[in-house]
Amino acid sequence: MIEFLQTMTWREWIIFALVLGAFETFMPGAVAIWFAASAAVIGLLLVVWQAMPWQWQWVLWAALGIVAMVWYRNYKKANPDVESEPTLN
Repeated sequence: MIEFLQTMTWREWIIFALVLGAFETFMPGAVAIWFAASAAVIGLLLVVWQAMPWQWQWVLWAALGIVAMVWYRNYKKANPDVESEPTLN
């Protein structure tokens, strides 16, 4: 398993992003979607820079996912959803 995580190609990162995106449909809360987006970014970066060390890939994936999730939470807190008829089903 460790060998697989150390040798992930851009295709595997994109597949990982798709799996996380699909997982978000079953687990609402806008968490997995941001990690899916960061996995897609890593996959696209690997298309350009194929020699990126695997440690950088995983640290960058985690950092991008956390930053995006925190940004979204702060955005939703500052701009809550407003319903025109809140008593309607």
